[in-house]
Amino acid sequence: YVWDRVVLAVSLPDIRGVLGLAPHQTGLVASAFAAGVALVALPAGLLVRRIGFRPVMICSGLIFSLATAYPPLAHGYWDLLASRIFVGLGEGVFNISLLLYLGSLSKKHRAALVGLGATVFGIAASVGPPLIHLLDGAVGTWRVSFYVLAVLGVLLCVPLVFLAPAPAPGEGEPREAQLQWGRVLA
Repeated sequence: YVWDRVVLAVSLPDIRGVLGLAPHQTGLVASAFAAGVALVALPAGLLVRRIGFRPVMICSGLIFSLATAYPPLAHGYWDLLASRIFVGLGEGVFNISLLLYLGSLSKKHRAALVGLGATVFGIAASVGPPLIHLLDGAVGTWRVSFYVLAVLGVLLCVPLVFLAPAPAPGEGEPREAQLQWGRVLA
């Protein structure tokens, strides 16, 4: 789920040429993701608390995955910009809900679980750009990376159907159940 945000940085020079973006437009497209995240950062936690982890994580994962697939289809600046805002909206909600989910698994291990999530995020953000660059070079186009990452994002949602709990609305406190590391690492 991190690679969909870094794929643009790798592909933006090619996208700029194809769509004929001006430098200021390129900068706005690159930062549009952050606008989407900013719009949902505060309400995301309330949404999770109201309807639960599973539906929020699945819906937000599908939003950022489908929006990730759109840039190769973009006809110009405005739809590319909109797609990146939607990636930010989806990822912003997903990131908050994932960290809340990890933190809810155990009061005792809350910091370790959230730290594990942040570590995986950092590793993926570091490894992703070179892999995306290699994929782009191997297939000869930047477009394929967006589609591959969109498919991977949709596939990420499948285990959430089975692994992410669907707590009752309003259930926000961590459970004192036995921590199941298999679920965390899945």
